[in-house]
Amino acid sequence: MEKITFSDLGYVLYINPHESRGQFLLAHQGITQPKITSFWKKAVAYFQPSVALDVGVNYGEILFSSAYAKEVTVIGIEANDTLAPYIHHSLHEHPNREQIHIVYALASDRDDEQAFFYINPQYSGTSTAIPSPAFQQRQVRSVTIDTVMKGLTRKAHRLLFKMDVEGYEAKVWGGMEATLQACQEALGCIEFNNQFLEQAGTSGNELLEKLKQQFHVYYLLNDTQVVKFKSLDLNTLTRYFNKPNVHADLLLVQNEHTLQQLQYQITTYEE
Repeated sequence: MEKITFSDLGYVLYINPHESRGQFLLAHQGITQPKITSFWKKAVAYFQPSVALDVGVNYGEILFSSAYAKEVTVIGIEANDTLAPYIHHSLHEHPNREQIHIVYALASDRDDEQAFFYINPQYSGTSTAIPSPAFQQRQVRSVTIDTVMKGLTRKAHRLLFKMDVEGYEAKVWGGMEATLQACQEALGCIEFNNQFLEQAGTSGNELLEKLKQQFHVYYLLNDTQVVKFKSLDLNTLTRYFNKPNVHADLLLVQNEHTLQQLQYQITTYEE
């Protein structure tokens, strides 16, 4: 077990130096997704959420990167419980530790005591709920966001969330409908990978349609820029990225004024 100190805040992140994601984090001082980390920190500061929800915690490089106001409830969900010792040590040293709650379960569209998760011991970041014969199968429980948020929906009037679950995003989305309906405003970032989605039984267009029903959807280009698509579907994304398999971080905003608060500039993609 090794400790990384975030240079700007002095907060720490514990990692396993014997697996590739831990090594990658160590080499980059805990910042392997700079635009997601930047989004999260800006959202915590300027969006001022009442609940911050990290679905797919991994080592906690996003969750533990920020300081939270005293009234914020912070929830992390992680299916890979082999990461629990590292998360526990990072949590213990975080100044907001009393406000942070970690749920070790598979976020999904139903609650089930017998679900399966597939762990890649060589690179924890690719562990997945999609059956993968090359990975280690573990029995876990699955849980919906609505169940996790039960009793907190009144408090979640401003919900910040990050979702990175290796193709299981549509399943998670199906289990958080009540939570989103209860919010006055929600702001989120979600990983989109059409290849992983298809392996999990969902089309990329199906997820995009669900997202568009409740959010303005942008491609998070970098720390300061987002891309708005005139017509957002998988064909548009494949043309924009010029490849059939799209892997992109999407920013979900209900109030477009929020983009100004977060100091993002908008570029419109027109075909």
